[in-house]
Amino acid sequence: MRSPAQLLIEKGAALDRVTQLVPDGSLHTPVYVTPGWLDPLWEGRALAITMPWGIYMPAASLRLGAGLIVHELVHVQQWRRLGWLHFSLRYLGEYAGGRLRRKSHQAAYTAISLEREARAIAEGLSP
Repeated sequence: MRSPAQLLIEKGAALDRVTQLVPDGSLHTPVYVTPGWLDPLWEGRALAITMPWGIYMPAASLRLGAGLIVHELVHVQQWRRLGWLHFSLRYLGEYAGGRLRRKSHQAAYTAISLEREARAIAEGLSP
């Protein structure tokens, strides 16, 4: 288990800037590195999965930039703000709606409003 703060420091991110972008204390959310035998399940599917209690990611994702960590911290905020039921229904409902409109998996995923919010905030980390 790692902390987002530790990972962000390793990547050279300014924690004061991160706390401006993600101000709710989610820097204390644990990051769990999944065992290597699960790696084939991740390939081409996701860089990380965030639940209200923690962020799960394969070791390969740890090599990516600080933006991914911030993106996942935004999802922690969203879980807290919306609650389990509302977050799940909104996320899955928007994805399913996109697929029903014949969008590809990637297009439906990137159109989810919660993903758009997380991308926009993570992009704010860039100088």
